[in-house]
Amino acid sequence: FRFRPPTPEEKRVELYYSLAAGARGISFWWYTPGDRAHGLGSDAPELRRLFAEIGLVGAEFRTAEPVLARACPAPMDLHASPMLWTRALSAGTDTLVLVVVNDNIASDRLGTSVQPLTGAQVSFRPPAWLQVQDTFEVSSFGIKDVSTETQDSSLTIDLGRVDLTR
Repeated sequence: FRFRPPTPEEKRVELYYSLAAGARGISFWWYTPGDRAHGLGSDAPELRRLFAEIGLVGAEFRTAEPVLARACPAPMDLHASPMLWTRALSAGTDTLVLVVVNDNIASDRLGTSVQPLTGAQVSFRPPAWLQVQDTFEVSSFGIKDVSTETQDSSLTIDLGRVDLTR
């Protein structure tokens, strides 16, 4: 390579930041198997890993698509564990989406280093019009419940270990 292609971790974070900013669609165009820079059409191991990661994030976003299609950034006073980047999206009057990124990462010419966060939590006061009924996480492994606690009309979500995104 004449340059270092993005690492799977960099691409995942980029996609989650885009989602949190209100992106409505994401396109991957760097698939040029007949060119010198083969892009995602390459058989190079680092680009195969990148291609696989893009597929995993795509599966996550497709699973949540019915909600994400009507979601937009919503200003909320979120209180998160150190090094945990969070944004809220409002999807109509019945759903909030919380986008979470581990900001304890570093990238350089050699690649990306990630330090997982443990005991991660996010607290916020849901809008008065929203009745919290279910909290769950969408990942490439499927959908699973997330532990929460309500105290004085504030909701705390226990994320546990955050490797990169949630």
